[in-house]
Formats: sequence, structure tokens, C-alpha cells
Amino acid sequence: MKAKVIKRFRDKETKKVYSPKSKNSIYEGSEERVKEIASKGYVETPKEEASLLDGNVEQVKANITADLSKEELQELLQKETEDKDRTGVKNHLEEVLKEKEQPPDEEGE
Repeated sequence: MKAKVIKRFRDKETKKVYSPKSKNSIYEGSEERVKEIASKGYVETPKEEASLLDGNVEQVKANITADLSKEELQELLQKETEDKDRTGVKNHLEEVLKEKEQPPDEEGE
């Protein structure tokens, strides 16, 4: 896990000096270690990206369109199943996936 250095410090594990004004302005370590250093005010933990799955069912359905790749849709379906497991969201994701899998209608024949 990476974190932005906001205050100069020496890592007790590596003895390396990190500073916001040097080439060592990004600290990389385990999630546990980054959280420990962040709790002391030396690094800024990265904010989690907003997910298309954030919001109520109607908002999520509006966010999820056929513009997303099949892989992205499958990943969202897996995350939804593991997290909130909302039937409406899962059904919508499955419908959009089915639309992606069907070949486009040939016009003009």
C-alpha cells in the first residue's frame, strides 16, 4: 500500500528517512504499517475511490450501463454479492451482462 508523506520521519523498520520534499515523498508498506504511521500523522492514507455501487438501488442502476466492459460488470456483480447483496442491483447487473453477450442485430437484411 502506498501513502503520501506529509511529515518527515525515519521508518523504524527500514531506517530510511522519508520527507514530503524529497524523492522519498511516497511511503510504501503493508496496509497495517501504513495505518500505524498514518495514525501518528506522518503519512496521508489514500482515500477510497467512489464506487459505482455507492448509493441506493436506483442510483446504482443509473450508474451501471452497457458502456462498462464485461469484466467491469462481472467485478461489480462479485463485489455486490460479497458486500450488500441487493437483489435489485444484482438483477440489473445480470441484465446488462446479458445484453453485452447477445450479438447486435444485423440491420438491412
